[in-house]
Amino acid sequence: MMGVTTKNKPVRGIVREVSAYKAFNLNRFLPDANFADLIEHYWLIDLNLPDGVTHRQEVLPHPAVNMTFLEEKSEITGIVSHRFSHEISGKGNLVGVKFTPAGFYAFADAAGKRDVALTDQTCSIETYFPQMSGNFTATLLLMQDVAEKIKFLERRFFQVAPDIDPMILLVNAIVARICEDRTIQKVADLCEAYTLEPRKLQRLFQKYVGISAKWIIIRYRLHEALERVEKNDTLNWTDLALDLGYFDQSHFINDFKALLGQTPEQYQQSLDHNS
Repeated sequence: MMGVTTKNKPVRGIVREVSAYKAFNLNRFLPDANFADLIEHYWLIDLNLPDGVTHRQEVLPHPAVNMTFLEEKSEITGIVSHRFSHEISGKGNLVGVKFTPAGFYAFADAAGKRDVALTDQTCSIETYFPQMSGNFTATLLLMQDVAEKIKFLERRFFQVAPDIDPMILLVNAIVARICEDRTIQKVADLCEAYTLEPRKLQRLFQKYVGISAKWIIIRYRLHEALERVEKNDTLNWTDLALDLGYFDQSHFINDFKALLGQTPEQYQQSLDHNS
């Protein structure tokens, strides 16, 4: 597609993925290089559900603030610490912006907002981006061309393009390391890898992300667990638990059940019934 680059990394965190993609189409696109440290990607959803049909979609959210533009409700959503559920229906489209883990902090700081800990909270887009008020959402959603949508968004972002605090780059790098490096299994591993005292690491994550590094480690391991449970019906639960960095199977099962409401085995069995 001319003018935009599709993000090809696997999508993680979508509960009952097979059923989900029967209800909507999801596409992700990378931001302009000027925003790569602040915006992870743009996500666009197309809905075409028959009249009277609804779909409840659950997600295990990432450690990132999201901004969503919907016809009936546009808002900024902070990191959601629990399983997130949203009912969708009808026809139309949704445009979303997923910030990098520390990226939203830069925009909030540029807007003069000191407290950016939006964990488990929502707020209006205009609170942080007054340049996106008025008929901005309606204009954005009416655009048919994806590249046009993204350029329209980025022109508004450029109006308040913030300075990049070096700590933003560090925190983003640490979160990326947690996501990609399976040897990072506890906070002490991060402290050793980045030569940081535990209290300094805690302060960095509280200030720039709004949630702890320990939470992120567990969440990314459960993202991987969800993906593997959905795609492989011959898993050995003890081996999977150890592979994900758990000391034993029971701790893994407890974390999985606390977030998804079912044990891994129960969840896997339910997939056959609902796919």
